[in-house]
Amino acid sequence: MEILNILNPTFNSSNVHIQLQRFPYPPYKADNFVLVIQVWFPFLLVMSYIFAAINTVKNIVYEKENGLKVAMTIMGLSGWIHWASWFTRSMVFLLIADILIAVCYIVKIPITSGGSSSVIGESDITLVFFFLFTYSITSVCFMFFLSTLFDKGMENLN
Repeated sequence: MEILNILNPTFNSSNVHIQLQRFPYPPYKADNFVLVIQVWFPFLLVMSYIFAAINTVKNIVYEKENGLKVAMTIMGLSGWIHWASWFTRSMVFLLIADILIAVCYIVKIPITSGGSSSVIGESDITLVFFFLFTYSITSVCFMFFLSTLFDKGMENLN
């Protein structure tokens, strides 16, 4: 109050009443499931993309091994269109997986204690989907990187 009196000499501090209280917040919930999900969530997330990654890399390397990419280049297909088609194909499969994973993480399932619970139920589904979608984009780019490291597909990827 003294600062206000110094800055404004006509300020009357007798009319000001200050009251303090704690900021309201919900009570702490001890959830042991969080400890389990901290370990398994990243592992299950990576494992859900493994099949798509192996399949995409194998198909790109197979196409390169059989000379299909060179044949399409001879017919006039640009390199960026070729990679854009692979990107679109991969993203369609991963987009379906992203939607299913996001729904499975968010949907509340009834539990035996009477309530309902989900894996990450307090998060917004659009945020979870955006996270998974950006992870899918980076996964596809990493698949493209891996496909450049192989020349023969069947011996290396089986």
